[in-house]
Amino acid sequence: MAGSFFRLFITLFLFNILAIECVYGATVQNFQGGTGQTGYVLSQYGSAPGASVVSGTIRMLSGVGNQRNVIAFNRSDIGKYSRIVAQWDMNIGSGADGYNFSLLNTASYGVSGARGDISYEEEPVLTNSFSVAFDIYCPDDYQRLGSHEISLHLNGVERANKHCSLDYRESNRHVNLEIDFVAGGAEITLAVGGTVVYDKYFLAGLFPYESRVAFGARTGGIATSLNLDNINVVYTEPVTQVEAPVVVRTFDKKFVNMNYRDVSQNFNFPPAGQVYERVVMKFTVEEPANGWDPWDRLMNISIWDGGTRYEIARFMTPYSKAGTWYVDVTDYQIFLNGNRKMSMFCDTWINEENKGYLFTTEFEFYKGNPTRKVIGIQNLWVGTPMYGDLNDQTMSGFFTDKSITIPSNATGSKLRFMVTGHGQRPNADNAAEFLVRSRTVTVNGSSYSNILWKNDCYLNPCRPQGGTWTYSRAGWAPGDMVTPWEIDISNKAAAGSVAAIDYTAEPFYNATPDWGNVSRHWVESQIVFYQDIYAPAMMLDLAMDDNAGMQVSDSSGNGFNGEMTNMDSSTAWTTGAKCGALTFDGINDYVEIPGFKGIPGSGPRSCSAWIKTNKAGGQIIGWGDNVATGTRWVVRVNATGTLRVEIYNGYLFGNTVISDGKWHHVAVVLPDDGSPDVTEALLYVDGVRDTIAGQLSARVNTNANNTVKLGVHLPLSANYFSGQIDDARIYSRALSQSEIIAMYNEVAMAADFNNDGIVNIADFATLSQHWLSQYNDLNCDGIVDITDLSLMANWWLSVR
Repeated sequence: MAGSFFRLFITLFLFNILAIECVYGATVQNFQGGTGQTGYVLSQYGSAPGASVVSGTIRMLSGVGNQRNVIAFNRSDIGKYSRIVAQWDMNIGSGADGYNFSLLNTASYGVSGARGDISYEEEPVLTNSFSVAFDIYCPDDYQRLGSHEISLHLNGVERANKHCSLDYRESNRHVNLEIDFVAGGAEITLAVGGTVVYDKYFLAGLFPYESRVAFGARTGGIATSLNLDNINVVYTEPVTQVEAPVVVRTFDKKFVNMNYRDVSQNFNFPPAGQVYERVVMKFTVEEPANGWDPWDRLMNISIWDGGTRYEIARFMTPYSKAGTWYVDVTDYQIFLNGNRKMSMFCDTWINEENKGYLFTTEFEFYKGNPTRKVIGIQNLWVGTPMYGDLNDQTMSGFFTDKSITIPSNATGSKLRFMVTGHGQRPNADNAAEFLVRSRTVTVNGSSYSNILWKNDCYLNPCRPQGGTWTYSRAGWAPGDMVTPWEIDISNKAAAGSVAAIDYTAEPFYNATPDWGNVSRHWVESQIVFYQDIYAPAMMLDLAMDDNAGMQVSDSSGNGFNGEMTNMDSSTAWTTGAKCGALTFDGINDYVEIPGFKGIPGSGPRSCSAWIKTNKAGGQIIGWGDNVATGTRWVVRVNATGTLRVEIYNGYLFGNTVISDGKWHHVAVVLPDDGSPDVTEALLYVDGVRDTIAGQLSARVNTNANNTVKLGVHLPLSANYFSGQIDDARIYSRALSQSEIIAMYNEVAMAADFNNDGIVNIADFATLSQHWLSQYNDLNCDGIVDITDLSLMANWWLSVR
């Protein structure tokens, strides 16, 4: 009775608060008035007129020179999130200069109010914030692809710049931006008018932060117009903290010039055996005390394994310009462990007055759960063959056919070619630096071709530079990392087979060779062998969100949909711990998964579900049968009301009671040590490792004689489950404790609105400022209303 009174009190309390003030969980503005619109502030920092609402859109620029206008929205969602999706409509004219979309860091810019002035909106310099800039002006000497560029900026530094193949000027264009925070940074996907410009582009160093939305637009001496409309920014998947990486600094302001062109040194990396989800190399170039080597020079960075050198990154120095670059070197963590020799080569010939470069390399190791690991890397062709001699004898003699045996334990492999062309006038056709030529790789008869050419050098964020930095080149640009050509050959060369590999450059004859600057290709190529760690990972995911019918949809992607048996669809569907759930009557209700017979043998596995029951003994999920010891696998509620996993002639059960009529997240994890015993299984209740109350040892050897079932294990048992089951999952690997906690927190922390890791009364007060976000749709009906408040109060009382 007390619980019901408190539940009613909380619901009415929140309802009264929300009637007074609503801050919406998504930034929404259509400039047509009405409810549900996020508040904003307009600021004018240049010529009149300022930004204003005209005919249901916000007019940021109106064809007047030297305008600079900003719209900054109030914070709409509290805390940090692992995914942000932003959409808006734009109509920008030709001219100059452009605008930006920014996620202002509230720690630097507050939760509301004006953003403040900056000089160039198309090149935004915003503290600790991420921006996307749209630049529609390109000076004549830079004009290569057209004046419609889109760049990414972080903490005031331009980190990437791409040409949009769609001319987005003079038309209404819809913009879709997706930011997914991952280990070591974020993946950026951006499309304009359906044309993808960035596709999961990895931006190192962009980590979750609390933000609010702003747009800034500018014109210079040349003017343009800009209207924005239908702004919608949604934050999902809250995060509480980001674990700092393990950082190893190797070369530290290492001076390089003609006398120190090739430097090597041993460094201590993390110990072998630690697997990281991502390894990022941070590379910095600075000016030495006596000045720069003024030319663009070839350089690379390598790691050694015994007596073999492997190039891990290639860089071309800028024309007298400092900067920092980031390279994903995760594949090479097979070598980045223990005490290792590392080398750096720079092809500089400057010796006057001790000029040169200062280079710093720093490695950031991010923990996580990679889906695959590198089990081997083998060099293929390494060297600098001359390009253009008669009949290409040097080139063809260098690229002799390779026959590579794929390891028997590899589940995938790829080729990586780092090739750049060098040499120029008086070589014919400016070979090979400014020579456009194709190349073809053949693997077991299948061919892959591309052009060794980089035509967007002028978009290099390291700008402005001197020299010829804007001109296209044979695979490289001054002041930029070289992007390797990678070819996945997993489906062309199976494990244990031999891969026949051939590389052919388009024929070329250099009629006027300059033997002092020979036309050549600098080649470093490798084959990389992978092994899937966790794949296939999720085998079954019954979210129980169908809410109607007799089928339970599998969202794992494997198509193992469940079929309800002896159940009434009009009464079985109910509200769960996470959106919908199924009610089992404890008499004869169950769900069968046709075609899926679970994880066989002694293979690793994880089973999880949200359950709510007041009956001891019900079976949650299982498969196999009792042919021999170990051939059955069942996760159930023990007779003592605790979590139990049992096989034929063996079992393990815990201490925490789960038959108390409250929602609990349960998980059973079986690691694979080659001969796993049921007593080696790990039991989790509400994200916490359970202590063991009883066990009987027996080796796991599950057979495939029965399909997976929820609510009972048939035909050998009639111990039906009584209560609700939600979000049932099966994985073909052993989940880590952090992954179990994350699954629990998907629901348990749904009410942790102040992100302090605790669900308590403070979260209800925070909710009053956090209302109507997509994340608060607790019953998943697409509407956030008073029903969700009641559900949250009910849930909070039962499982807090």
